[in-house]
This record gives sequence, C-alpha cells and structure tokens, in this order.
Amino acid sequence: MVDYSSEVNITAILAVLLVVTLISLAIGAIAYILSALGLSKIAKKMNHQNPWLAWIPIANAYLVGDLAKDEIKKVKYITTQHFLFDNLGIILAVTPLVVGPISLIPILGWLAIIGAFVLLIYLSCLCAYHIFKQFVGEGNATAYVVLYIFLSPVALLIISSKNIIYPNEFTIRHSNQYQTDMFNQ
Repeated sequence: MVDYSSEVNITAILAVLLVVTLISLAIGAIAYILSALGLSKIAKKMNHQNPWLAWIPIANAYLVGDLAKDEIKKVKYITTQHFLFDNLGIILAVTPLVVGPISLIPILGWLAIIGAFVLLIYLSCLCAYHIFKQFVGEGNATAYVVLYIFLSPVALLIISSKNIIYPNEFTIRHSNQYQTDMFNQ
C-alpha cells in the first residue's frame, strides 16, 4: 500500500507558498506604482525636467537626490563644488549596484553592506526631509520623513497632493516664469 499523505502535504505547502508569493508581488507592485506616482507629481511641482524618472527603478533614486541637492547645499552653506552633494543622485542610485559584487567577499562584504545600508538610509532621509520641507515646512517635514521610512508610498502621495510653499533654488531656476524672465533680460 502506498502512502500519498506526504505528497499531499508537499502540494499544499507549495500552493500556500505560491499564494503568499503572488500576494507579496501584488503588494510590491502597488507600492511601487503609488511611490512612482507620488514622486513624479512632486518632481513636476518642483519643475524637474525629467519627472518620468520616478517610474524607472534605479533612476528614481537619482531623481530623489537631484531634487534635494540644491536645498541641502544651501542649508549647509556650500557654495563651491562638493563631491557628495553634487553627485547625490548618482550616489543614491549606484551604491546598491556597487555593493552587490563586493558583498561576495567574506567579512569585507558584510561591512560594505552595513556601511552602504547606513549611508543610503541617511542620504534618503536627508533628501526626503529637504524635499518635504518645501511642501510642509520644517516642523512637519520630520513627521513626514518618519512616515516615509515606514510607508513611503503614503508619504509621497500626501506630499504630492500639497503645493510648494517654500520653493528652493532648483524649483525657481526651472520654473517657466524664471526662464521667461531670464530670456527677456
């Protein structure tokens, strides 16, 4: 006599894993679409020339850094070239790609992963704060950064529904009125 109970158990486990995987993929896709929608609306309001970058996986990190770098440099009183802040978008986009191969090296790889993780969290929160600050002011920007850490699609959608109240240099420089004024001079 053949015992089929173990085959049935394996089939049931695989079915549950398939359902959990499909649900996770659906939630991830919805979160990605909502984040991209919010970030592209923010980029449009800040007059970025390429708001469509929000829809491309690595380019959206570049866009976040690009939107925040002028404000960060202004706050830190940096008037000259500064490698970190001039290339903030590139650092946010490329760091995970560079750390991937390095992570295969024993010990050094783990240190690289931890260092990159800390760097990316710091820079992402710094950029989010300086972007959000333009929409809700300094006092509320911190609360939105906390929301951004745990539920970034929600934070981005809420911020994208607001108007800019404190425009930065980037937003002013790329506005139509500014370009028209510069053309007329």
